Amino acid sequence: MARFRTYEFGPFRLVPHEGLLTRDGSPVAIVPKAFSTLVLLAENHGSLVTKAEILEKVWDDAFVEEAAISRCIWAIRTALGEDAKSQTFIQTVPKRGYRFVGEVFERNGTAAHKRPLDLVDSPSAPSSNVTQIGRINRAQLNFAINERPDNTVQFPVPSQNDKLRAVPQARPGRNFKLPILAGLVFLVLAAAYVGKIMFVEPASLSLVDRPKVAILPLRPVSADVRDPIAEFAIAESLIIKISESPDLIVRPLGAVRKYIELDRDPVQAGKELNADYVLSSNYQLSDGRIRVTSQLFNSRTGVAEATFKSESAAADKFAMQDAIANDIGNAIFGRFGSSRTTYESKRGTLNEEAYRLYLQGHYLVEKKTQRDAKRAIEVFDLALKLDPTYAQAWAGKANAHCTFAHTGGIEPNVAFEIARPALDRAFELNPNLPEAHAVRGIITFDYDWEFEKGLESFRRSIAIDPNYEMAGRAYATRLALAGHHEKALAQIKTAIDIFPNSIMHQMDYASVLYQSRRFNDATIQLNRVLELAPNMQLASNLMWICYHLNGDHDQAYKWFLKNQEMKGSQSNVIEAYRGAFDRYGWNGVLKKFSEISRADYSPGQYNKTAYQNMIASALVGDRDAAVSFLSDGLNNKDLWVPYAMHDPAYEGLRQDPRFREMFRKIEPTPPL
Repeated sequence: MARFRTYEFGPFRLVPHEGLLTRDGSPVAIVPKAFSTLVLLAENHGSLVTKAEILEKVWDDAFVEEAAISRCIWAIRTALGEDAKSQTFIQTVPKRGYRFVGEVFERNGTAAHKRPLDLVDSPSAPSSNVTQIGRINRAQLNFAINERPDNTVQFPVPSQNDKLRAVPQARPGRNFKLPILAGLVFLVLAAAYVGKIMFVEPASLSLVDRPKVAILPLRPVSADVRDPIAEFAIAESLIIKISESPDLIVRPLGAVRKYIELDRDPVQAGKELNADYVLSSNYQLSDGRIRVTSQLFNSRTGVAEATFKSESAAADKFAMQDAIANDIGNAIFGRFGSSRTTYESKRGTLNEEAYRLYLQGHYLVEKKTQRDAKRAIEVFDLALKLDPTYAQAWAGKANAHCTFAHTGGIEPNVAFEIARPALDRAFELNPNLPEAHAVRGIITFDYDWEFEKGLESFRRSIAIDPNYEMAGRAYATRLALAGHHEKALAQIKTAIDIFPNSIMHQMDYASVLYQSRRFNDATIQLNRVLELAPNMQLASNLMWICYHLNGDHDQAYKWFLKNQEMKGSQSNVIEAYRGAFDRYGWNGVLKKFSEISRADYSPGQYNKTAYQNMIASALVGDRDAAVSFLSDGLNNKDLWVPYAMHDPAYEGLRQDPRFREMFRKIEPTPPL
């Protein structure tokens, strides 16, 4: 049985079960670990609380430096408005610990009385058989003590399964009156019941609540002695290690890759990455060993809040990376209250060169261009020659072939017949590989047109690795194509939260807004994308369509010409569009666009321009031509056909019986 207590001292009120500290009724911002330490000190008012006790009860004996306790005490004093010299509330006992020395009053449950905490164990203290709330279950603590938007923290109601710490029972005195005792018993039972319902199986933290951490590539102490592979490889090992924590979000390697400059500003990098904390590390190579020193910066304050060190033999690079990831990663876990873990490499290969090639191929695929996808295929093949049992490389090869087809480099039926065996091999080697499930989702949705099955593959990938942002982004765009717009928006925002400076994430966010018929929001987002990538054709192409559907034909024409220039259209073609606009206005441009698009089209065959022709015909209202292009796309397994199911550009076609009849051939199909 447990009872709630609140503590009052000076103008402050401390409410542990609500995770609340107030001053004169207004909430006071205080970080989670500092709040937990303050509760512990208030509970033991007047008594010394040793550093060992604080580590045991606040950090659950996780490995942390004593400096972390000093930072917590500093944060408490800052919140209470005192300094180390005045020690109005917190007294430092050198080399031993801390004591709460301010006068403290306590409230039990909802009782109206208030008394000094010193009376709890005095001979005159009221009798009570109710046990004091002790240390909260660790999973509940991790669930609850996370910074909220208002900078307060919230503790859970304890469950009956929590381990409770008994305190000495008060000596006999005057008895509680029966109604008060009955009321207290009822409240305690009710609280325990609510706690059992709510916190027997605590949920994971939402992405919004988890601190975001960016791990920058390492820098050499001396620019003359450096190992470029180690600079990324150690960072990637740390990223994988930190991603194991359910309490943190870590930026992926692709997000931090550009911060390789030796004179970078880590705090500025943290702000650009929208990270709460950034880990900046340097390394020194000497006599076959490597020493890494890392500083954890608070991106908001610019203060280096912690320093971590690790030293290892450098000969076996994989063993060295794992050792450093365990040392520094566990220190970071301790800093944020997570439990220590033993890092297990997820590289999938013992061949260093194969691993390097895999990282290169993955980077190339994410650029989403035809040339880079083709090069990625070559790179993955090189990795597989070095290690034919490398599951990640097989999944990467399959993904590269899919991307090559999506960018028009090869006919879909050819690309996917190569991709399938590669993907099958990846599953044979590792059936729980998130990359493999994500690629299966792409093939199943885009080429097989088994939409729900494809969505399920994406869900499976995300379930295995919630931080695998590629799966999250692909899932979001397919949800939008299937008409699940609200779910798609939520999913793409989650992907962006994991990797905020990914151009493709930002571009796909604009696409989802467009699919959701939020054209104004889509144009705003597309402008953001084009600020980051001024020559992105996908963005300028979608921009003019958004303006057209929103009825702003002048802006549509402006962006249409920009898109033509980005595509490298010949000057005579652009002049033809200008002439059509001068003579017939925007509708004349659309008709000219439809006419030019059809020039090199071969009916009945696979054409890379089928979807473009379909859009052009749909926008000028030529239903017969649009239906004809759609028919060719269906017969030749065009990867863009699923877009037509819900794309706003085809709104006028959806009531055409021929359009609906053709889509009924796809089984199963989302509702039109």
